[in-house]
Amino acid sequence: MASDINQSSTAYKAFKRIVGMLINYVKKRFILKEKVSDAQDWKRRKAEVLWKEAVELQNSGNFVKALSKWADSAKFEADSSDPRLDFLANVYNEIGYCNYRNRNYGESKEYYELSLETYKKLSIFRGSSTAYTMNNYALLLLEIGEEVRAEKMIKESLKILEKSVGNDSPLLVYVLNNMARAFNRLKLYKESEKILNRAIEIEGKMMVKESPEVITTLELLAVAAFNLQEFERAEALFLQVVKIREDSKGEMHVGVISALFALGNFYSDIGEYNKSEPVFNRCMEILSHNYGPEHRFIGVFFNQLGWIAARREQLEQAEVYFFMAVVIAEKFTLSHRIEAAVCLYNSVLLDCKKNDYEQVWDKLLKSWSLLASSGNADYLPVIQFAVTKVLDQRNQSTLAAFFGKITVQKTIELLENEQSSPSLPRWLITPKDYEVTDYVYDLLCRLGRLKEAQAMNVRLDPYRVHVTTLHEKTSNYLSAFWELTAVEKVWESHYNAWLKQAHLWGSDVDKKRKYDDEYEHYQLIKKNKKPTRDGSGEPQLPQRESQYNNMDELIEGLAILLEKFRVAKVRID
Repeated sequence: MASDINQSSTAYKAFKRIVGMLINYVKKRFILKEKVSDAQDWKRRKAEVLWKEAVELQNSGNFVKALSKWADSAKFEADSSDPRLDFLANVYNEIGYCNYRNRNYGESKEYYELSLETYKKLSIFRGSSTAYTMNNYALLLLEIGEEVRAEKMIKESLKILEKSVGNDSPLLVYVLNNMARAFNRLKLYKESEKILNRAIEIEGKMMVKESPEVITTLELLAVAAFNLQEFERAEALFLQVVKIREDSKGEMHVGVISALFALGNFYSDIGEYNKSEPVFNRCMEILSHNYGPEHRFIGVFFNQLGWIAARREQLEQAEVYFFMAVVIAEKFTLSHRIEAAVCLYNSVLLDCKKNDYEQVWDKLLKSWSLLASSGNADYLPVIQFAVTKVLDQRNQSTLAAFFGKITVQKTIELLENEQSSPSLPRWLITPKDYEVTDYVYDLLCRLGRLKEAQAMNVRLDPYRVHVTTLHEKTSNYLSAFWELTAVEKVWESHYNAWLKQAHLWGSDVDKKRKYDDEYEHYQLIKKNKKPTRDGSGEPQLPQRESQYNNMDELIEGLAILLEKFRVAKVRID
């Protein structure tokens, strides 16, 4: 009996021990999992902190640093124990917007798509947050010329918002303004007015006049009125926007400049230069008051004043304005290459107007190199036409004809594809299409290349009506002479190789600037002894892609290329 009791006691103890071990094992696994979860949860909290910091930077207009914060926020959230898809979708939208404001359109498009894809995984895909992403995406599409797709996306987002917030909500105004932007870009100004009048009706009920979207509505309405040739109403609207900004911010606040800039451009566009000049002078006064006399935007306004003086045939005054623009722009050459290039280019045009073709050469090469470094092919016809004129006046007419032909080819491609001319910065003085084609036609005739001149005229009229079969055959025969000659094709290949290197050099500059920002951030963290939680180390210096180390080498490469073309002992048939 005693033996049975002892055996039972032993078995019970063994069973108890095994159960205890199982319980301890389960507890350890649970606690370990809980600890892992806690370790991951700090990343969610870090993502939220970075969100707030990004919002503050974005609201202050610092989109470069805000972009870095948004990217870090997305990284921490995605690496947490339970990533919130709605949080990530919102962050992706903001990354897309910051890239858009920094003109990184490829990256912007990628993140807008990612934001929408993330929303699709949620039940709130048709909610207001999705509508806002669609609207931001539509702004990008408008910028890159996809107006029709932008219009469809805005209309879809409007339907989503109307269902979720009602037909009279102030939240609709943002969407309505974007739709008006699309209609203005499509030159449907009457439709734009209808949309904007609906926005004004909502704003009158629900919003104060100082609201940014209210001001945007008035600005868009002024643009529509201007394009409908209703100049008095447009002027009244532009002045109303200036008055609202002055009353809400103060007459010397930088927030007034954009309204004054729009007003000054309006006066310039209708030829009232005596009114636009004091408006631009006031813009410079405000900038100087807030940021000092050498702010880069002051160079832009000197450009505007020089353009006005040139239009009024006040060449000496224009020369002073353009000189000041160049002096300021060259201080910001690498950081703001396009603005610097435009200042130089406009100065070149003035020198050409004065028939001073020797003085322009260095400025022309520098402007050309800077514009090429942007990688934006839309700038090239503008600068290449200036090159054509300068080379022609420097008795290098054969080479001038080559650049003239590739410039005209852009116009022909737009006509054949039924596309409009690209949108360029308004402070860039661009020639009319007929100015380019007339000059190149005369140049080819002077060189005795009559078949090419005639071929150009044939290609410039893709919708010509043929009177007879013989006429059609003659046109087809002549059009074949528009092709580049064998020598010009060699020149084109060398020129395209330099353009590629120029673009790579521009990319090198941008990467180096990004590295400098990251390194500054790294040094600040190191100084404060707060290493990053994700274990990231010191930023790596990006690898150089272009064969040129600096801008001087890039310009020298272009000069050497042109000299090789010049000394080539060839005959163009």
